[in-house]
Amino acid sequence: MAQIANQNRSVELGIWAMAMGNFAAGMSSLVIAGVLTDIAADLMVSVGTAGQLVTIYTLVYGIGAPIVIALTSRFDRKLMLTVGMVLILIGSSVAIFANSYALLFIARIIAAFGSAAFVPLAAAVAIAMVSEEERGRATSIVFSGFSLSSALGLPIGAYIGLTFGWRFTFVAIVFIALIGGILVWTQLPKGIQTPPVNLAIFRKVFRHSLLMTVLAVTILQFGGQMALFAFVGPWLQGLTNLDATGISIVLFITGLGGIAGTYLSGYGTDRIGARATQLILILALVVIMLFLPVIQASLVIGVILMFLWSGVGQGFIPPQLVRIASVGPELSTAALSLNSAFINVGLSLGAFAGGFYIDNIGVETVSYLGAAGAFLATLIFALSWVMENRSANLIND
Repeated sequence: MAQIANQNRSVELGIWAMAMGNFAAGMSSLVIAGVLTDIAADLMVSVGTAGQLVTIYTLVYGIGAPIVIALTSRFDRKLMLTVGMVLILIGSSVAIFANSYALLFIARIIAAFGSAAFVPLAAAVAIAMVSEEERGRATSIVFSGFSLSSALGLPIGAYIGLTFGWRFTFVAIVFIALIGGILVWTQLPKGIQTPPVNLAIFRKVFRHSLLMTVLAVTILQFGGQMALFAFVGPWLQGLTNLDATGISIVLFITGLGGIAGTYLSGYGTDRIGARATQLILILALVVIMLFLPVIQASLVIGVILMFLWSGVGQGFIPPQLVRIASVGPELSTAALSLNSAFINVGLSLGAFAGGFYIDNIGVETVSYLGAAGAFLATLIFALSWVMENRSANLIND
């Protein structure tokens, strides 16, 4: 009994260690957005050029995730997760001392490879470490680190950067990545096994029609969210009279919704199943985004809706990960890395579509575009449900 208790404690600590790692990865990805103006002034480039530091990170992370996972499939999982943290630490350390835009650009690429190595593998490891009944909770804890980085890390990191200089923002990331790496290395149990990954496995994923349909939901769901999120500052300014402090408070409350949604969706996944949880969340996302402009008439109701918007949006991740693992268990590591890539594809497409909409129609109603993307995701989700049921019936027959 004592041995079982120790094993459970080791698994629990390992899951929370990976949550800390995801917090570091989220900080590395998001926090630079709050200090772009200072970076541009210090390195004597335009704000638009400085913004490419965000673009390159997303691009490398999106493309690199499946490649890194495939190339490192034979290495120990615990080692590779630690390497991911080390790369984020190295990239952020280089950023601290970068005296040119080119060097900072390289630093962002190094850190992005760290996130590409860590984030999808953490999902696969969390799923491998627990029983099927506990996968929802495990993935929700691991990815709560990302939600926490959005709710707390982004405003705190921006405050540090704007108060002490943008380089100190990266000092904070180095410190967090160091803690994350130490925790992952010391707390994760040894010998964790995840399904192998190679080019042949990826070909099987792309030929798996049900799995690809499920992954398509990721693109549309996150695209719908990003159509608004990428422009949430101008959107709030266009619909409210809030100043910079007021907008920061609203975004902080919105981020808290993401944390709550991530935890609650994990609980729901373990209780009523991944598909049922996803159905509730994705329908709620459509409705909430349609009503978000009510913030113009009632700030209180609008902020509540933004809290819920973030909750159902971020909450979609844990059941999606669990469903991917259950639809193609032998392909799960490769499929989860593709899911990370598809999240970034969705974010890029959503931001592009949102910008086009705003330029041609206006910022005040851009949430309607997000609702349209979420509705398309709902239709593809319904299709995947039908396909999954048919597949189960064929097996039973």
